[in-house]
Amino acid sequence: MTETLLLQPAIQTTPQRIEPSTAPRIVKVRTVPYAIPYRKPLKFASGSIDVADNVLVEIVTSDGVVGFAEAPPRPYTYGETQASIVAVIEQIFAPAIIGLTILDREEVRARLGRTVGNPTAKAAIDMAMWDAWGKTISTSVHSLLGGFTDRLQVSHMLGFDKPETVAGEAINLRETLGISSFKIKVGRRPVDLDVAVCRAVREALGPDAELYIDGNRGWTAAESSLAVRQLEDVGLSRVEELCPADDVLGRRWLVSQCPIPFVADESAPTPADVTREILAGAATA
Repeated sequence: MTETLLLQPAIQTTPQRIEPSTAPRIVKVRTVPYAIPYRKPLKFASGSIDVADNVLVEIVTSDGVVGFAEAPPRPYTYGETQASIVAVIEQIFAPAIIGLTILDREEVRARLGRTVGNPTAKAAIDMAMWDAWGKTISTSVHSLLGGFTDRLQVSHMLGFDKPETVAGEAINLRETLGISSFKIKVGRRPVDLDVAVCRAVREALGPDAELYIDGNRGWTAAESSLAVRQLEDVGLSRVEELCPADDVLGRRWLVSQCPIPFVADESAPTPADVTREILAGAATA
């Protein structure tokens, strides 16, 4: 088994050339909310998920092409719900972009940017436009974005559970799907609970597996520092959102003495936030 996903071009025909002035226009934006139950609930510091209440977003062009994208609501991360995504797209975003071409991505971004927040709804519009453009010129979005590689490493999230249970899940995923990169959810108290899980997974998978942790802001800066020290010999590749970003001084102190990359996620939903977090010393990746 391999741990990488082979990217196959969606369309094999020769790419077409279309001038910007004749590019298809957006004539309709549709939203389709749906729910898919998880086989196993995913538990973590800021909540629990047992069903994917996502939104399918469709961009329809004047040529009849339909670009698709998916918007996953994360109320505990970005403040969006399935209902809010549908509402903001149908009531605000769709009227603002209908009539533009699918090449007007910067103009679309500017118009969506007039509304504060709603990052996953905005991202879904952008992705659906890329999908529509790729279909229009008969090439894959992978190629449109550069086509640097035809393989993508796959990682899997491991939620809260007993050490032996989480380790067993990781072994099963490696044996059945070839996955050897895992994000382990942490953030429980006492810290020892999650330290024990990380150690169990490392012992079960051996030294070649990539392991990293995500705290979803569940610990304090002091607890995060303690956990990082206790996990030094586990060989983590990085850590993510271990403590709240609004603890400005604590987070900066934590990141300054963290020996491995500290990743910003929910604290940096926009490119401007990424720059701000790095310049503030609140993240390194």
